[in-house]
Amino acid sequence: MSTEHAFLNLRKIRKRVNNCMDFIRPVIIASPISGEPVRPILKTYIRGNTEVVEAEYIDPCSGTFIRKGIVSVKDLSKPVDPT
Repeated sequence: MSTEHAFLNLRKIRKRVNNCMDFIRPVIIASPISGEPVRPILKTYIRGNTEVVEAEYIDPCSGTFIRKGIVSVKDLSKPVDPT
């Protein structure tokens, strides 16, 4: 697979994933329910040749779901340069 083809494929995947959820930064936020600080729970999924990292926010006092978003999308089919 050429580099250009891999890049276009990754753009399609990001566009498809972005239609479902927003890209977010995994930072500590104040809970809109209790006001307590909430740290994101990072979850990594591998679907095909793509690694998707999601952040999920849950209120620490009540356990209520607050929000969820994508942190990163990485293509696993291309080799990683160690330098």
